[in-house]
Amino acid sequence: MHFLQVIDVGLFFGLTAFVLQITGYIFYSFHIFRGRTQPNASSWFMWLVGGVIEYLTFDAIGESHISTSALPLACVIGLVILFSTTLIMQLRAEFYPERHKKVSYHAPERSDYFLTSFDIGAGLLWVFWNVAALANFLAVSTSILSFIPIWKTTYRHNKEDAAPWLIWCLAYSCMFVAVLFDGNDALLSKSFYPLYYLFLHLVVLLLCLPRTRIFRYLHSN
Repeated sequence: MHFLQVIDVGLFFGLTAFVLQITGYIFYSFHIFRGRTQPNASSWFMWLVGGVIEYLTFDAIGESHISTSALPLACVIGLVILFSTTLIMQLRAEFYPERHKKVSYHAPERSDYFLTSFDIGAGLLWVFWNVAALANFLAVSTSILSFIPIWKTTYRHNKEDAAPWLIWCLAYSCMFVAVLFDGNDALLSKSFYPLYYLFLHLVVLLLCLPRTRIFRYLHSN
């Protein structure tokens, strides 16, 4: 009975993390439609490649279980949503300029190419040497390269809304609980993913808070 209870609790938090993660991506897609967030489709495609590799390598660590792999899978689905949303908006503005205002989307930065190279390298490391934990660590740890520009622009210009970042923080917290209840021998390796991403997203959330905005205003003056 205790074993079943542990599985149920882990599955509950895992599925909750999945729902929260998708919800955060839906919120974020609204910002793209409103023009507040403007990375182009090629950038989202690069991040989608990384998301797929992170999901596959994470799922291959130890014994696979839906409760712990649900959120990385949700990331892939969410990135597909954002990539598709941005691509549709760009194509719509390109082919129907008389109906839709053309938006200047940010071109991929050098860090995006560097990050994608690391992701592909991590994927090859997993495929040819079957070291899923190391491959996942490399793919996940280098994600900070895509967050540093977000931290800078959020601090300087405040173009981020706190809502999706709060939802994502809750999602990664739920995933960590699911990992704890999973009882897998690879607890340390599987804990890195949710805790690291929780930290990266939490920094953005803190930069969105009103008190941080006041500090930013005082600092600029």
